[in-house]
Order: sequence, then structure tokens, then C-alpha cells
Amino acid sequence: LRKYKVRWIKSLDKIDNKPTIFIGNEFLDALPVKQFLNINNNWHERYVQKKGSNYKFSNQECNIEKIEKRLDFKISKDQNFLEISFEEINLIKKLNNIISENGGCILFIDYAYSDYKMFDTLQAVKKHRKVDIFYDIGNADISHIINIPFLKKIAKKINLQLTHNTQRNFLLNLGILQRGEILAANKSFLEKANIYYRINRLIDKKQMGELFKIIFFHKKNNNFKLGFK
Repeated sequence: LRKYKVRWIKSLDKIDNKPTIFIGNEFLDALPVKQFLNINNNWHERYVQKKGSNYKFSNQECNIEKIEKRLDFKISKDQNFLEISFEEINLIKKLNNIISENGGCILFIDYAYSDYKMFDTLQAVKKHRKVDIFYDIGNADISHIINIPFLKKIAKKINLQLTHNTQRNFLLNLGILQRGEILAANKSFLEKANIYYRINRLIDKKQMGELFKIIFFHKKNNNFKLGFK
């Protein structure tokens, strides 16, 4: 981006007081999470324990009501497992303060699921392959999958609207196939094949099409619906 007039900032506090569109791609899933397990009707927090060069999970009993008080809403009912990112909550609150003051919206593209029931989504990936969470620590990417019903609870608490769609439907609504035809016009067979291969990877149900969700946070008076029909 050197040839473009991009101004890099190191803090959200440096953003100009103007309407702002925040876009994050595979950003939320990289934020750390806390995990809580219901074992025999007693809630436990999961920790990582290190002995020498070995790591393992360790569960310690906790008071889930304190966690819910921190969240300011109930979450444990009908759940056996909870995965919560407080950094995610703090970030969304901070972005909400900015768009509430100056206008704008927030768009995240991320691995996400819509089930109310939470489950353990913590995963490690190295060289495009899933590996054990404790494999080659520090050299594998660790992430989790975003729970949309949980985000909706967060949004509601801070007067935000949340709209979401699959990446497939979002891109089809935006006209990705027509865009592909324009890009492929007058191209060689190999160039056309490459364009459609890449498009298919983005929208195919068995690839990224439904694994990825488009998560749109906006204020009530924001009527933007393109891509979310």
C-alpha cells in the first residue's frame, strides 16, 4: 500500500471525528477466550497448566454468577460449555462508542456459527492443517469460532443492531458472479479458470461459502441492506 495515501495509526483514539466504517477480516477469531465447563452441575474455568515443557488443561471450580455479573446478562442457562472473549466485548464497545458519536458501522468477516448452544471451538492450525492445541506452541495459529447469538446479546446491551449472512449469500447478493464475468472477459482460458476457481472457493458451500459469516453491527437508523437481502 506504499503507493497509496494510507495513514497508519496505533490507537483507536487517533481516529478522526468523522463517520467511520470498521472492517475486520478473521479478526475476532484471533482474540483470546476464556472457557467454562459445567461438570456435575458445578461450573469450572479451564486453565492451561505447564509442567516443564509439557502443557495440559486444568479445570478449577468457579462462580458462574460472577462471570454473568461481569457480562451484565445471564448466559449459563441450558449451557454445558461457555466460550467468552472479554477482549472481543471490550473492542465492540469501544467501536460502538466511536460510531455512536460520529456515525458509521462495523463489518466483520469471520468463522462463525449460529447455534445457541456453545461448544469448544478452540483450534490450532499450522501450514493450513489443524494440529493439537499444544503442538509447537508459539508457531501455530490459535483461534476460535465466533458465536453469533452471544454477539447479539452483546449488541443488544449496547444499543447496537446485528445483521448477519453467510459469505456465500452476501457475495452473491453483491453480484460476485457478474463481477467475475467482467473480470474474465477477453482473458485466456487459464486466466478465466483461475478467476472462477477463486470465486468458487469463496462461495462454495463445502469451502468458505458457509464457514464464513458476514457480521454487520450498525445503529438502528442505518438502513444499509446491500448483501443482506
